[in-house]
Amino acid sequence: MKKLAVAALILVASGRLLADTAQTLNTIDSNRERRQALEIRENALRLKHRNLEMLNKFFARTKYLRDNAIGGEAGVVKRSETWINGVKSWINQWDTLTEALKSINSNNVEDSANTIEKVVDDFYKKYAEHEAAAADINQKILNIHVELADLQILPLDVAPAYRAHVEAFNRHRDQIQQLNSTLERNFQSDRIQLLGEAATVFRSTVLTRIRQIVVQYPELEAIMEQTRLLMDMMDTYGSRIAAYEHSAVAARSALTFGSYFAAERNFNSVKALAAELQQGITDSKYGTRNASLYLNRIKTSLDATQAQWNAVMGLQTKHTMFYNFFTTQRRTLSADCRRRDMIPIRNCEMLRVLNQVQLDLPKVKAMSDGELKHLEESLIAVRKDRT
Repeated sequence: MKKLAVAALILVASGRLLADTAQTLNTIDSNRERRQALEIRENALRLKHRNLEMLNKFFARTKYLRDNAIGGEAGVVKRSETWINGVKSWINQWDTLTEALKSINSNNVEDSANTIEKVVDDFYKKYAEHEAAAADINQKILNIHVELADLQILPLDVAPAYRAHVEAFNRHRDQIQQLNSTLERNFQSDRIQLLGEAATVFRSTVLTRIRQIVVQYPELEAIMEQTRLLMDMMDTYGSRIAAYEHSAVAARSALTFGSYFAAERNFNSVKALAAELQQGITDSKYGTRNASLYLNRIKTSLDATQAQWNAVMGLQTKHTMFYNFFTTQRRTLSADCRRRDMIPIRNCEMLRVLNQVQLDLPKVKAMSDGELKHLEESLIAVRKDRT
């Protein structure tokens, strides 16, 4: 009987122990579940916070570009307007300049020669100043392109709770990109037109007066000849230099955009045109001083384009650049083609074909340049505004 009583006590104690153990395990499980739930919630909050920080950064940067780099007192809109008004004012001053030339007479030929040379020298220096200022504005426009390239279109699921904000950001970025591209095209057009007009008006107003003076005072013929050669050089090479600089801008823009073959094509054109122009101007009869005006412009554009090519290609190969361009652009354009307002200005039919192309980096490396170039040009064609 005693043995049975002891056994019963042991069973009861064991039961209690098992019950306590089960309760402890249940408590541990419950705590683990709560901890896991808290960790999941914490991770979700951390992800949400990170996404909000990303959105804030992108919004802040685009706002800065819009309100300061593009707009604002130091923005490219204001700077380009100031530049255009400055060149127009400069051209208008030449009517007054011709009046000053009327004071030239035969009493002092040397002073008269100095006066004419100063007129030409002032034109030369001011023309170069306006050229340098225009190049600086172009560089600032290019810098904005670089900034926008860093602010890639955000995937709509980057912050699901803020989808409307993400869509607004993407629209805002597109608008700034289009505005900046329009500014670049318009300023290039104004730059070429106004500086060409400057040379033409200078020739027709100031030089006409100088010719009249030379008829009266043949002793000043040498000064007149130097001036004529300068203007002849501007007539001969002005439009070609403008085309050359346009190719340089296109090459640098393509590098910023990440399109390797467009950049390579324009860069090769820049190098070939630079060599041709440098040779032609150096061997010309325009004189060393006159020729340096354009030789310096050629060197500046070539050096800037070469420096950007070296910087970009020093970090990647042709194949990695193409692969990054292809994947990024296809993702961005696919997002565009899901937006009703963007469908009319994107070639979404062509994009559907391109989206069937399955590529990874090894496949890209195995493809020919012709195949890669065709794909790049097709993607660029998808983006072209069809309105």
